[in-house]
Amino acid sequence: MYDVAAPNIILSPPLSPVQKAPVQERLVSQVALKALAKVSAALAFNGVIINFVAAPSSMVLFSWSLTAVLTVALISFVAKRALSPKMVSCLDYAGDLSLVNNASILGPGIAIHELGHALAGTLLFEDANPSISISPFRGGVTSLNLRGALTEVGRAIGLQNAMALVAAAGLMASTLWAMLELGIAYYCRESSPSLSHLLKTQAFSQLLNDWLNGLGALNETPNPSNDLTRVQAGIGLNPVIPLSLMLILPVIELLALKIYSWASSSSEMSTTSASSDLL
Repeated sequence: MYDVAAPNIILSPPLSPVQKAPVQERLVSQVALKALAKVSAALAFNGVIINFVAAPSSMVLFSWSLTAVLTVALISFVAKRALSPKMVSCLDYAGDLSLVNNASILGPGIAIHELGHALAGTLLFEDANPSISISPFRGGVTSLNLRGALTEVGRAIGLQNAMALVAAAGLMASTLWAMLELGIAYYCRESSPSLSHLLKTQAFSQLLNDWLNGLGALNETPNPSNDLTRVQAGIGLNPVIPLSLMLILPVIELLALKIYSWASSSSEMSTTSASSDLL
């Protein structure tokens, strides 16, 4: 038989609100500093990309927005020595959005957009021979031979519509890809929250970039190389229509996913309730 002395346990009283405040401020300050560093890095990346990638409108807007957010955050941080949790959350998300936006512009975002043009050209024109190149100062460019004969699908819709569809296919591909990412993000929001956040950020970034670039077709002297300008020149479609669809379709998708999730939950609850009644 062993005689074990009980350990001396000293229970400290709970912290009062006055004592909690400095601890919370220090924690928020640490997170805020990391968020500020992330936004600063994103802002530096934006400046570099503006000089090397042909996507100035969206990147300039991102840079202006980040500069404004960073300035307000720094002023608040210096004045109070700590940011509010909500400000830190917004700051952190702004950094994520910009960094993911940079990665999108430098790689998959451009590739998917240009792949849409290439696939449409191949579908509608014989011997289209698409060639995609992504390079500094030019961004993405798809070279197509649209002087050949129309394919069976191309003849069915006519030459003008075929040309317009090839021009619009880049934005269509980008929008559909973003909607796919939103769907996957919603599906894995509970099982893989980090992946869900990344996919959702990437999707919104892609949609914002394409939408801002599409706005160039509404200028008094629109850029002739703008996809929506070419669509309007080909079939007379007002750029406001595709720009509106780019905003409406993802919203409809998210609403449909929420309704489906709610209906599934209600069905499961009804089944569980029925099983309980049987027992």
